[in-house]
Amino acid sequence: MLAASQPWLLAYNRISHGVVLSLVGITVLALLVIAIRDTHPPTRSEPPLQRRLVQWMRQHPLVSVLFAAYTAAMVHGTNWFYPELPDLMQGIVHSPLIDNFQLQERFIAETMQRNSFRFFPLAHQDLHALSWFTPYVTVWMLASAAELISIVVVSATIVQELAGPPRRQELLLVMALLFLFAPATGWGFFQLIYCERLLTCLLAWFAFFYLRFQRHGQRRDGALTLALALVAVFVKDIAVLLIVTPALVRWITKPQARQWRSLEMGLIALLPVVAVSYGVLSLLPSLMAQAGAFSSDGRWSLDADWRLLTLAGFSGLRLQAVVRERLQANLLDGLNLAALIYASALWASVGYPYASFWTLPVQLITVMDLGMIWCWVTARLRQHLGATAVSAVGLSASLLILGLEHRASDTFIKRVSRIKTTQWRWHKTYSAMKALSRATREQGDAVNVIFMRSYFNQHTLQGIKADRLIEYHRKRKTYTVVDGRDRGQIYQPSRGDYLLIIDKRQRSDLGQDGEAFEEIARHGESRRGGQIFRHR
Repeated sequence: MLAASQPWLLAYNRISHGVVLSLVGITVLALLVIAIRDTHPPTRSEPPLQRRLVQWMRQHPLVSVLFAAYTAAMVHGTNWFYPELPDLMQGIVHSPLIDNFQLQERFIAETMQRNSFRFFPLAHQDLHALSWFTPYVTVWMLASAAELISIVVVSATIVQELAGPPRRQELLLVMALLFLFAPATGWGFFQLIYCERLLTCLLAWFAFFYLRFQRHGQRRDGALTLALALVAVFVKDIAVLLIVTPALVRWITKPQARQWRSLEMGLIALLPVVAVSYGVLSLLPSLMAQAGAFSSDGRWSLDADWRLLTLAGFSGLRLQAVVRERLQANLLDGLNLAALIYASALWASVGYPYASFWTLPVQLITVMDLGMIWCWVTARLRQHLGATAVSAVGLSASLLILGLEHRASDTFIKRVSRIKTTQWRWHKTYSAMKALSRATREQGDAVNVIFMRSYFNQHTLQGIKADRLIEYHRKRKTYTVVDGRDRGQIYQPSRGDYLLIIDKRQRSDLGQDGEAFEEIARHGESRRGGQIFRHR
């Protein structure tokens, strides 16, 4: 793309996203107003929220302890040293607190100015909103934990509602264990940068209100269903498959859903909305930029696990019963078909690695299927065992499944340990470089720090307070002062200069120049990152 056209393309991106997302925001606000107006005020006999929360914790003591411990594990050691997060955080870290409510350009550019035929304008925007209130990533992680807990509770409520009476106290514990300790959950929720985290939360709440609307027909639930669906389809390009498929299944199986003013017609109408929005926001600017499409080395690869096979098998059995009119299709059937189509879309675009954060929506629906299977099992067990014994069986079965999964090549514990270790290594390396910089200045020597652009750049490395921050361009093989003394000048490494490699680069990337640098600090055993070198 010619450099002269870049300002025009940037202006187009800003105007088009501003117009489309403003229309989306106005529509969502209108739906929320409808929902609020249709909400009945609480009665005087209804206990306050905090009392209901305490009652819920007393009813589910094991689950409460599990949620608390899991949240503590998510928060422990959390800082902004995650992949891609330093770049997003740079505007927040270096801005005064009075600018909290200003739009952060990096959050916008990351999702709305990529021009690579991708479509996810609202991805990461939950973090963007959180950044207006606090720059502390620990608080962001607490919000992520709240999203995760709500996903588990809401999905268990859906399964309980679909299964019907009696209430199964152990159902929430079983589903919590199976979802919280899936590798995809660890990958997606112990970090903050993946849009599947927000998408899965929106999907769970969408299904919750959609089921309530199907059962009770209240306008409030219909408005909230449509509002959540409208936000979700702008979080990820293939998210529309998760939203529209359940509506299509109901449209086919329920004659009343075919009326023009039905909720199903509104949800199905999101297909052309997304198609037009994609054309305006992504396809057209990507063609203008003459950019290549995003690609993945794992495209068309399938790394399935027993959960995906269970989803396919359970869906097939349900479909056979529906076709033979032994069962009526319900919301879970629509979600199952949506999960299979979504998994197929992943397989065709980036591949299907079962342990990846990409599969989070599929994992959630699979756990809902497992919860439904457990409800059927308990219907037989309760004929021979008491409630306590049934709960013990459910807990034992869940732990057995997790134990068997732990023998796989990529497990929850391995994934989380890798995330925590990487974060620790990056943070220790950055802190060590700051300490070396301070010690060098106190000795009266100049502090020149060479780095290679990765997740960290001259903005995120300003805290080191070097006299010169020097970026090595690997393709041009040049050193340029990007911050500090002689900014903009070409530089030649000299004795005493530091080479900082925090994350994914290596000393060998400097070619023969790298041989002049001697390692003086290492954090962790990784061959890539966590190292500091000094020029001999």
